Amino acid sequence: MKDPFHLHQATFPVAYPQLVLEIVAERGFDPREVLVNAGLPSNMLEQAGSFITPMQYTQITVAAAQLIGDMGIGIEKGLRMRPTAHGFLGYALMSCQNLRDALLLSLKFMTIRQRHIETSFEIQGDRCVITLQEKHSFGPTRHFFMEGMSVGLFRSTQYLLDAEVPDAELWFDYPQPDYFERYRDRLPKVRFGMPTVKLFLPVSYLDRPLRMADPVASREAIAQCERELQSIGENDNFLTAVRHSIGKELEHKPRLDVIASHFFISARTLKRRLQNYGHTFQGLVDEVRFEKAKTLMSDTSLNLQDIATVLGYQDPANFTRAFRKWSGHNPSVYRERLLSGLIDPSNWIEDH
Repeated sequence: MKDPFHLHQATFPVAYPQLVLEIVAERGFDPREVLVNAGLPSNMLEQAGSFITPMQYTQITVAAAQLIGDMGIGIEKGLRMRPTAHGFLGYALMSCQNLRDALLLSLKFMTIRQRHIETSFEIQGDRCVITLQEKHSFGPTRHFFMEGMSVGLFRSTQYLLDAEVPDAELWFDYPQPDYFERYRDRLPKVRFGMPTVKLFLPVSYLDRPLRMADPVASREAIAQCERELQSIGENDNFLTAVRHSIGKELEHKPRLDVIASHFFISARTLKRRLQNYGHTFQGLVDEVRFEKAKTLMSDTSLNLQDIATVLGYQDPANFTRAFRKWSGHNPSVYRERLLSGLIDPSNWIEDH
């Protein structure tokens, strides 16, 4: 089975699902039942410092949300997020001189903890803006992951500064869910139905010193993060970058020579490098189109012709044939199953 998004590679620290089980226990349920319902060994999270796959983490979160009857568990998890849950990366962040250094460091090493949500950082007037964009479709679990990460970034900022951040603001690009009222009083200003998912922080906070700043500890933790980043492998980074470039060109029908120019190499060199990694250019284009298609399927304001156009298909019939090849379903059938909740929430990418 192809695994272009590393869904079956053990990259998530067990500290992440342990936070989820902590919530389950506090709500009066047996955490072991979550693992049983998810079809996972009941002792799989007991070894500190170990890792699980993103697919297993998804199975755990879905089972937990269903057991406690709260689809807003991602917000709760985010509110409990502590930098120490990230291992050496967390210690590196805590020992930075100020919040600016910590934010930039987290962006640099984000891939050693998760490779599924892309983050960017910029200054807009008197606000610092962190934008979150998923790299592939999360399907019905999207709210959990986007809320968990964005709220987790907000909570980590509070932790690092050892202070409240009353001027922070969160944006989400979907309507306000029913479960949000339960958490409103514990969050900063939140706006739904916005163009993108973002966290806004006052620029004035960026140069505030951190309470645990320690240059020596910072160097040691960063060195360990560098080793972890290197171990991920150059091929992962390169393929991710190629997929990202393809995604930007979808409406214009991605061309090998155009994508190659993004990396200042010839089309022939790009083709050879992809072959060395066991991929073809058209194969990557299909993967990116399929993931984008699944994301767009969740947006009921778009009809199938709109989706086909975004993906670079002038003829919807060609899109239908391609989607059937990727998923085994016609787009209309897939969308109906997706919106009805009939597609397995833990299956981020179908075997095809």
